Amino acid sequence: MRFSISDGCFYDENIHKDIPDDSIEVSDSEFKELTAGRNLGGKITLGDDGKLKVSCADKVVPNRVDIESKRLMAYAHATTGSDRYFSEAQRMKIMEEPGWEEISAEGVKRFEAIKEQFPWPEEPES
Repeated sequence: MRFSISDGCFYDENIHKDIPDDSIEVSDSEFKELTAGRNLGGKITLGDDGKLKVSCADKVVPNRVDIESKRLMAYAHATTGSDRYFSEAQRMKIMEEPGWEEISAEGVKRFEAIKEQFPWPEEPES
């Protein structure tokens, strides 16, 4: 197995006929380690010692759209979301069933916990 720095691809000599000149020999264990690191968001680079390594990816700062999407999914989750409490409380109130206030209060607690779990990103200083 070989890895090309120029295009970031692995090449198997038994499969590929055209392998870039800058490719580096990679053992099976190195292949597993490098692909695992890349699958976790890292980038395969050439170290100062001439060996391949996985560099950590830059930290991705979520924007408001990302956070809003995560919040909406969390609110709507069938078992852990806040929306299920609000739906149940509304149904109970319409049906004149007792205890809807407690269910609604649980929904508010879960709603606030989700907002804490996914806080809005800090606004850049102007």
